[in-house]
Amino acid sequence: MLKQRESQNFANLHNKNLSMTDQKPALPQKENKSGMQSTILSLVLFILLFYFFITPDLLLIALIVLVLFIHETGHYLMMKKYKYENVSMVFIPFLGAMVQGKKTEKYSQRERANVIMAGPVPGILLGLGLLFTGIHLEHVYVLYAGTLFMVINVLNLIPLDPLDGGQLIYLLFFDKKDYLKLYFLLGSSLAIIGLGYYFDNYIVMAFGFLLGFRVRAYQKILGIHQELREQGIDYVRTYESLSNQEFSKIKRVILEQSTLAKKMIDTDFVETPEFDEVMASEVNSILEVPVERDLNAKVKFAYLFTWLACIVGTVYVVITFLPKLTELIQLLKIDGDV
Repeated sequence: MLKQRESQNFANLHNKNLSMTDQKPALPQKENKSGMQSTILSLVLFILLFYFFITPDLLLIALIVLVLFIHETGHYLMMKKYKYENVSMVFIPFLGAMVQGKKTEKYSQRERANVIMAGPVPGILLGLGLLFTGIHLEHVYVLYAGTLFMVINVLNLIPLDPLDGGQLIYLLFFDKKDYLKLYFLLGSSLAIIGLGYYFDNYIVMAFGFLLGFRVRAYQKILGIHQELREQGIDYVRTYESLSNQEFSKIKRVILEQSTLAKKMIDTDFVETPEFDEVMASEVNSILEVPVERDLNAKVKFAYLFTWLACIVGTVYVVITFLPKLTELIQLLKIDGDV
């Protein structure tokens, strides 16, 4: 039955006069001219929705935005240092913020680990400094800011995808294992749904379900990768390095396995330049950027130790000083300072 379906797909391709050795089209370039505009608009939306649906506490909102901005700025600057392309920052209502960027030629495991850690580690250290300063000065707002810096950044180190902790654990231990990444994504999705259910937070639950679509999309990519391996086609490479023949072979596999592509075959869209652009993007999306595996066991242990130290240290400090923090806040409230 599968072979018959494949034969029918090839017949459809020939009926539409699609060459089986196509000229590789140029990859559409995504311009990033409105990066700052997108950041500002997403920030405004984040603040408005937080104000109307979460809390009208402007101080809390301002501090959360500050924590997220400094956290993401760490990622941003490190990406710029390593010459990532199309780097931009976006705030996500109810969830946080993220920095987007990519490397098209080759990326280093060490560089990727530094990008990941550049967000939470400085935020935790800054929070620790503010916390001790606030205790010394007995200033509730400094204490408030320090606590938020530490808590929000350490939450980002939870080993769940797409949090920084999840990305680091995957990079250190699962970077070569496709199906382990699939299980890791699935486990992260289920865990986030479970956390949302436990804390009665429908926003977190919805985010977990959205991650489920990502799991399904990655599963489809694994299916395409398996077919490419069976045909002896190397997909760990850049789009620019593909020959016309290699592009055509990968395109055929995508057309065979993609439901959307199958629907396109039966329309006039396949004869338009836009179809070439779509296929170029689809082919590029299933390619894997080559990785420079420059993390040995000792370096991996150093990153893992830093990750654990940030989590354990933050929890210890918060638990140790929580009674003092609570007492100081209550005293300041009684004195009318807050």
